[in-house]
Amino acid sequence: MLNTVVFGLAAASVVLGLLLGLFRGFSRALFRLLLLGGCVAGALLLKDTVGKTLMQTPFLNGETLPDYIVGQLPENLASLSEFVLPVAEIVVGILAFLVLFLGLQICSAILFPILNLILRPLLGRKRFRLFGCLVGGVGGLLVAYALCVPVNGLILEVGKLDGLSYNGEEVVSLPENAGFASY
Repeated sequence: MLNTVVFGLAAASVVLGLLLGLFRGFSRALFRLLLLGGCVAGALLLKDTVGKTLMQTPFLNGETLPDYIVGQLPENLASLSEFVLPVAEIVVGILAFLVLFLGLQICSAILFPILNLILRPLLGRKRFRLFGCLVGGVGGLLVAYALCVPVNGLILEVGKLDGLSYNGEEVVSLPENAGFASY
């Protein structure tokens, strides 16, 4: 089930990129691709800082996320925190990347028309739609990569917790219909 969702997300972003590139033409599609690359690079550069800040910021009743997670573990299973906390850090880092990427995408979507008005006289009026379609497809692949790789990583990290046992007792059991088994 999750495989289908991830594949559908990737296919939709590539098709949308192709169509937008065809509509925009080569120069606008190339400019948008550069902005998109900046969004991915910015999200990659900032995700660790934001993730560490989120892990150290008191949220829940004045507790940090690691303290809250350790507090939720039963006393006899407190040593499991060495398995659970690294997964939590990875999950927070992945979510930070996705939120940063989408936030930068929104900012670039606001910035794109403004910069396009400024650069349009310099770029000319010819659209070269076929080349724009190809560049848009590359942009769609970049979006698919930027969204699907972290989602797959998130699914894999959460899936690692399935069947986690302590002293022969299963501690974490994910539902079969959640779709983690196919990863």
